[in-house]
Amino acid sequence: LRFYSMNFENVGVVESSLDELLPQSEDNWTAYPKGMVWAFNQKGHEISQGFDMVLYGNIPNGSGLSSSASVEVVTGIMLRDLFGYDELSNTDLALYGQYSENQYNGVNCGIMDQFAIAMGKKDHAIFLDTSDLSYEYAPIKLDGARIVIACSNKKRGRGDSNYNERRSECETAPAEIQKV
Repeated sequence: LRFYSMNFENVGVVESSLDELLPQSEDNWTAYPKGMVWAFNQKGHEISQGFDMVLYGNIPNGSGLSSSASVEVVTGIMLRDLFGYDELSNTDLALYGQYSENQYNGVNCGIMDQFAIAMGKKDHAIFLDTSDLSYEYAPIKLDGARIVIACSNKKRGRGDSNYNERRSECETAPAEIQKV
């Protein structure tokens, strides 16, 4: 496996082997595509040969705008197409991305980021019920309006933040409240 990101030119080409799909701190951005290869294998969709992958994205890295989910989903689309797993839907790829992020990258994220990336539709919002993945598209007309995203220049990465701890606290809170 050879990975190159035009967003991280200084990292150069990162090589790995199908036999070495274990999370490593030096993986940097390649943890996301490697995690998807791992997830495909875990889910019974074998990736049997290596490949070269070049990426470029315009979602600011570490900004909280789903850059990791975008890498996971685009990797899933590439693997689906390259290895002929046509039966996998975009929803499946979103779930594989979540599984990869949870189990390979160690971030206990929900499905929203991967789902929004995989299922996004121009000029529409998605009403998503994360409990069963039912969804509806809602047309949005933003004539004359703009969505502004401000950059704080504060990079964030879920794996190196307190994300998992905050999520665990939020999941525990309802049970604690019911005791009162």
